[in-house]
Amino acid sequence: MAKPRLKTLDDVMQRCYVDPDSGCWLWRGAKYHGAGYPLARLSRNDAPGAARNAPVAQLIYALTHGGQWAPAGTYYWTRCGHTACLAPKHQMHGSCKQRWAWLIEQGWRRSPAHEAALLRGVKQSQARRQATSPTHPPARPHRTAVRGASVFHLA
Repeated sequence: MAKPRLKTLDDVMQRCYVDPDSGCWLWRGAKYHGAGYPLARLSRNDAPGAARNAPVAQLIYALTHGGQWAPAGTYYWTRCGHTACLAPKHQMHGSCKQRWAWLIEQGWRRSPAHEAALLRGVKQSQARRQATSPTHPPARPHRTAVRGASVFHLA
């Protein structure tokens, strides 16, 4: 039996567990991207018959903005920090730059420049470690097929 289509906020809420303490609507359906973002088969009103798997946050945006879908490239995130939360009061949207600014302001992320500097430091320390290593493991031979014959090469 096919699940009913998501058309209203009540339809979305029925597929969620509503946490009484935080007010989060925690999605019980399919999730994607390993981080647990809610996913559902959605069809847009402006493109009938073109159903596709999409983030449910897009539908929440459309339902709370008079049926208007967000422009392409819009990022969605939540004030509460739960990736599975779909409570309209917790939803935020904007550009990538706005999302980063908000995450940094909340103290949940460091600035991209700071993270890049940390990454450079890790790469430099790895290079230093390799350069000062007294012994390197011996080269191991591996097989390469050449015109049907097996030939050993030193790596």
